[in-house]
Amino acid sequence: MLITAAMAILESCYSFQEFPVERKYVLAGPGRGGQRGNESMRGADASGGERAAVARFTVRRYFARMRSGTPVAVINNMAVDLSVQERFGEAEILFREVLAEDPGAAAGYNNLGVICEIIGKRDEAFRMYLAACRIEPDNRYFRKNFVTFADCRRGSSAVDQK
Repeated sequence: MLITAAMAILESCYSFQEFPVERKYVLAGPGRGGQRGNESMRGADASGGERAAVARFTVRRYFARMRSGTPVAVINNMAVDLSVQERFGEAEILFREVLAEDPGAAAGYNNLGVICEIIGKRDEAFRMYLAACRIEPDNRYFRKNFVTFADCRRGSSAVDQK
């Protein structure tokens, strides 16, 4: 009961903006051993295999808007706005500024993780999601971003992202 109340208090410091991220995976075709891979789709391969199948799906990611009026919150929220407009380069710069100003800003790590995932910096995305969860382990949105990213990272090779 006390943990539930603490989670509600922490999450009430934020509002969350859902953002769809498209994933595209190449699944190995015949002649490639039936394993998923990062191969390009070149038609038939050297062993006579057919084109690889492409699986597409969309995952939900959550940006965290800070509810306070602090300068860090203002920068963070501006970066979320840029992210929703798909201006990822500008958003990345601002999220890094959030972390420079407040290294304990879990929202900044989470949000930068989403951006890194979208632009293909997968190792950095993993580190950012992990940092957000270490700072606020009970935040279900941060955990959801981390766990679903880690699941995709563990078993598949993304070849293209939104």
